[in-house]
Amino acid sequence: CLGTEVPSVSRVPLNKPGVLVLSVQNAYNLTLGEAGSKRGKPRLQLADNSLVDLWRVSSLADSYGSFSTATLEFTVNVSSATQCSSVVLLNSQQASVFISGLTCTVSTLSVECRSVSTGNVSACAGPAVAQDAQGFFFIARVVGPFVLGAGEVPVVAFGSKQSPLVSVVASGTNYFDLKVRTPSNLGQAASSADVAMVVSSADGSSSVTGTWTFWKAPSIVSAVFDTYGTRVVVTFDQATNQGGSVGLADTGLISVSSL
Repeated sequence: CLGTEVPSVSRVPLNKPGVLVLSVQNAYNLTLGEAGSKRGKPRLQLADNSLVDLWRVSSLADSYGSFSTATLEFTVNVSSATQCSSVVLLNSQQASVFISGLTCTVSTLSVECRSVSTGNVSACAGPAVAQDAQGFFFIARVVGPFVLGAGEVPVVAFGSKQSPLVSVVASGTNYFDLKVRTPSNLGQAASSADVAMVVSSADGSSSVTGTWTFWKAPSIVSAVFDTYGTRVVVTFDQATNQGGSVGLADTGLISVSSL
């Protein structure tokens, strides 16, 4: 481990060099401190058939003749999750022992946004003012080594505003999904504003940051007749798509029921 990193049990981080430590019973003909890639020494065989040489024997115990319980250390740098799907320890006699329960994990934290209705990846953006009392919801998927206690619900903040409602709706080997309601009625003046979206554990030991964009719907600044009295000129507080019209062309009324 480097610095304050905590050892992972049965997990290997992707694209991050490290040492895989195995405790092996009935290991044959090993010497404390032994290292190297001599033929006959224990090696790891990954799922893609690549071989990892023994780095060293860091401990020996319960020796009985040429057999003992040994701690073997291998320097690994796994680049693909499929390499962890099948790991075999080859002993000095080239007999094999399958290592089960070993998984590859993403070593860095990230957060992405998904649609509540479809589950597909979506833009991390939503309205600054909710259209109804239910509010605006999205799925925040946190990927990586986020420490989440049993039954714990993380805190999600948008700038200085905290989400009023968060729930854990799914989890996997290396991720979990949160259903998040965004804060509303922010008093936002600009048409859009980017804020830091921070997902953090209750005790602050784990956190990941993304960017969320709040948008504000256009508001009418004025609506007046032109000098001929034949048109209504509407001015908004921000640029719009002009109802689909091009250039300075008139936009036809969709509904005249209120006129």
